[in-house]
Amino acid sequence: MTVFTLEHDPPVITLTRRPGVRENLLATPGHLLEHGIELVETDRGGDITYHGPGQLVAYPILDLNRLGLRIHPYMRL
Repeated sequence: MTVFTLEHDPPVITLTRRPGVRENLLATPGHLLEHGIELVETDRGGDITYHGPGQLVAYPILDLNRLGLRIHPYMRL
């Protein structure tokens, strides 16, 4: 398994492509631009997530098939 640990700089807000998710974003495009925050659509689950300087994020890279896991049991684990 490989794990990437990093800080996002510039800050970024990721949001899923599910219908209605953008309605949950409270910041205006002008506010995001003013603070240098990128907005990126992603195909991951969830809703909206902020990643910024000072916040350590860990991204595990692993083969779920090799571990005998499916995505939903892995997420619950």
